[in-house]
Amino acid sequence: WITGKEQTSWFWFFKNNIKQEEKILYAVSLGSYATKSEAEEIARNSNVAGAGGYVYAKDQVFYVLGNIYATIEDAEKVIDGMSNAPYQTSILSITIPKVKQYDQSATTEDIAIIKETLNFMEEIYQTLYQVNIMLDTKQMTYIQGSTEVQKLVSKSNVLREKLNIQIENHLCSTTIILKTRLLEIQDNLEDVVQKLLGNIGTIYVVKYATIAHVVLWENVVQEIIGQE
Repeated sequence: WITGKEQTSWFWFFKNNIKQEEKILYAVSLGSYATKSEAEEIARNSNVAGAGGYVYAKDQVFYVLGNIYATIEDAEKVIDGMSNAPYQTSILSITIPKVKQYDQSATTEDIAIIKETLNFMEEIYQTLYQVNIMLDTKQMTYIQGSTEVQKLVSKSNVLREKLNIQIENHLCSTTIILKTRLLEIQDNLEDVVQKLLGNIGTIYVVKYATIAHVVLWENVVQEIIGQE
């Protein structure tokens, strides 16, 4: 038999559970290097060719990432089309870890805003990914692309205000992490808007920002998990 006290304990466990499934994304790497300076030089040259040129560090190796894709099939198609390019191409998987955390200090309102923010991070990736495709295939102008990204900035502003209000009402370590990281994410988005509007580096700017967002998203989730 489950006592009333045990029932209450299980109720709070499920109510205070923060859960998000693992997500694996696939980056096209243009090469791996032992030093950051080597990678940065290749990254600068890859920008000219339209690649994102993001330097990603993993296990003391520096990778130059051209773009990041939702499926391995899409990444493979890109590599197949780069057979004559002067790069040592490969596919590097980036994992957004699964979140399954019990936070006894979190209120129902905390959990709601935490889930909304984590979902928004995936929405940002999906939007940037689609803008990438539309710009590459010339189905969207740079002005239209900036408008789509500006919508994310506006939504981020609203979400940050909700986090501010919730933190004022109740301190929770996870909401504080999200508030801080969301500001970094918003800075990344605002930079994209300004560069698209100013026609600065428009060939690669959204690709770079997409990778940068995924890395931020990965770091946010790892930071949340690291509290356990």
